[in-house]
Amino acid sequence: MSDTKSLKNNAVKSPNVAHWIACSLVAATGVLLTFGALVTTYEAAMAVPDWPGTYGHNMFLFPFAEWFFGPWDLFLEHGHRLLGASVGVISLVLAV
Repeated sequence: MSDTKSLKNNAVKSPNVAHWIACSLVAATGVLLTFGALVTTYEAAMAVPDWPGTYGHNMFLFPFAEWFFGPWDLFLEHGHRLLGASVGVISLVLAV
């Protein structure tokens, strides 16, 4: 009986993996909304004219230096796309 009791105590103390995934989803969605607001505020929505690529590159393989050190509107728009993809992946992981 003590083994069952210790298992219950361990289950209560260790957080559930789904809980952590859900918390990361909430945090990533908050950052995504913030980036979306910045894209709208700075009118950067058309900084990257093609979809799903970015200036002829795969969205996920766009050169980091061009994105991070490039124009502000490109940074915002491409960052918003990457965050949106991340939120989608986290949502799929949580659903499975």
